[in-house]
Amino acid sequence: MIARLFILVAFLFAGHISEGQTIVPTKKQLLKLFKSSIRQDLKSKITTNSNPWVICNDDSSYYKADTIRLFPNSNDYPDCKCSCYIDWTFYKKDAFILTREYINEPRRISVTKSGDWYVVKLSLDGESLILETFNQNILIDRFKVVDINHSIVLKRQK
Repeated sequence: MIARLFILVAFLFAGHISEGQTIVPTKKQLLKLFKSSIRQDLKSKITTNSNPWVICNDDSSYYKADTIRLFPNSNDYPDCKCSCYIDWTFYKKDAFILTREYINEPRRISVTKSGDWYVVKLSLDGESLILETFNQNILIDRFKVVDINHSIVLKRQK
């Protein structure tokens, strides 16, 4: 009887430890990550292809999918081969320009307009970090920040 109780407690304890390994990203960590991606010369105009966070947009998944992944700009992003990407290029730790990048030849990047400039606001909802994007003071999207390890994983909130 005592052995069964010991085993049950051990399983419950092990389950609690493995649950605790999921670390909720903090506001400070995410802002630091965005700030570290800024590669702008402050004396010149903002460039939209300077170290963006990249999101696959095949089939308009950026606008429709429940979960999106932002990959840092590198040669191996993302593992899938997309024909269209959405780029978030941060010029301040809480502001970015959204551009559309088409990979098929000839390679093209959209021209930015006022609807492409966004501000990010981070807040806590219970224990979840929430990222909201605003364009001209209008809420555009609301995401729960799920992970920030190898990519930034955002789950769309209704």
